[in-house]
Amino acid sequence: MTCSETNFQAKVCPWVCLTEKYPRGAVWPHSNRYSTVWTVAVRSVTGVCRRVAVPETITLGKLHDVIQATMGWCDRHLHEFEIAGERYGIPNPEFDWGDPVRAERRVILVTALSGTKTFRYTYDFGDGWEHRIKVEMLLPPDPATITPHCLAGANACPPVDVGGPSGYIDFVDAVSDPDYPEHAERVGWCGGTVDRTIFDVESVNTLLRKIKP
Repeated sequence: MTCSETNFQAKVCPWVCLTEKYPRGAVWPHSNRYSTVWTVAVRSVTGVCRRVAVPETITLGKLHDVIQATMGWCDRHLHEFEIAGERYGIPNPEFDWGDPVRAERRVILVTALSGTKTFRYTYDFGDGWEHRIKVEMLLPPDPATITPHCLAGANACPPVDVGGPSGYIDFVDAVSDPDYPEHAERVGWCGGTVDRTIFDVESVNTLLRKIKP
């Protein structure tokens, strides 16, 4: 039995319900010390999803670090944001075809959004991991969220260099089925069996605490 695209994404994120305490669309006053907090939903094409609270003043450079930590990537490859018709990343003349990306380091997310709420983040142009990101709601200023904080998530991050979404589906089939032609080779490559439903929010938040504001 192979892993179809439908059952591969069947496990839904166990999102924490915040709407009763903080209604959608609520406008919260700015604090003199702490910025308003946004909850951001990050979903990849393989059914991996995370919900993260970030300061509205976060830069795209820091948001890249947050996505890498929450998803489970290792920041070994190029990446790019596509927001409101603009491309942001780390300019590199060797890899910039056409118009170069704008430097992400000092660009604040709220400025880049220009009123939009959804955008795309691509990691590893070879494998093509696309992430759909949506700003969901505003929360009141909170000193506990000066640094980003993961609220919920589901499913494990795919292994690095597994071959993109289609390669990951083949990989899961191979390690899950002892009769699969490449079973032994794939199990040896990843160092053992794989549970694609594993997610540990505390481990993610340990990583996020290392990201400086």
